[in-house]
Amino acid sequence: MIRDIKPKNVIEIGSGFTTYLSAQAILVNEQKDGHSCDLIAIEPYPNKTLQKGFPGLTSLKTTKLQEISLDYFNVLKENDILFIDSSHILNIGSDVAYEFLELLPRLNSGVYVHIHDIYLPYEYPRS
Repeated sequence: MIRDIKPKNVIEIGSGFTTYLSAQAILVNEQKDGHSCDLIAIEPYPNKTLQKGFPGLTSLKTTKLQEISLDYFNVLKENDILFIDSSHILNIGSDVAYEFLELLPRLNSGVYVHIHDIYLPYEYPRS
């Protein structure tokens, strides 16, 4: 997706293996096409590798999503990507509630939204 769309900004909510893959795609775009992109990871509980950083990762926010101002996401414009792989838990005040009720309706037009672990039309597996 990053290789094809060539966004200027990617924000990933919830970080892990996909963050490494996104960073690699961004590096390939830079090397092959000269296209640069900022990758911002939002992960309140980052592993050691994420904390140290790696090529392709611009910045890491170790804050709960709900504590980040919605204005922060105004950096995302047309053809940018918001990648959501958060807690998968919908409760009052949870990150999922914030994403779907506050963040998504306010995104700029043309932002690609990728939501990880969607099992529609089924429920999320208990295991």
